[in-house]
Amino acid sequence: MTILQDKFIEHYVLTGNAKQSAIHAGYSEKTAKVRGSQLKAQFKNEIHEATQKLLADKVPAGLRWLSELAESAESESVRLGAVKDLLDRAGLNRSKESKQQP
Repeated sequence: MTILQDKFIEHYVLTGNAKQSAIHAGYSEKTAKVRGSQLKAQFKNEIHEATQKLLADKVPAGLRWLSELAESAESESVRLGAVKDLLDRAGLNRSKESKQQP
């Protein structure tokens, strides 16, 4: 993989815009739309892996924010929603299980 391709993947994961990612990586503006589309298809697996890593890196901060909302949000509905989300992510959401059972 070249440096340009690596830059394309990195920028595409953040923006989802193939043309702008190609330009940002250093490809010609004239060919960026076509080249971006080609790179997106060529590096589909690498883009998927980079996206998964980016999301995984954000999980601790997301859980921290949910915990803070559950503990200190002024709105009771916001606190309740945050608690439900935390329980769901922990695999403790029984309401879904009970709806699926006959």
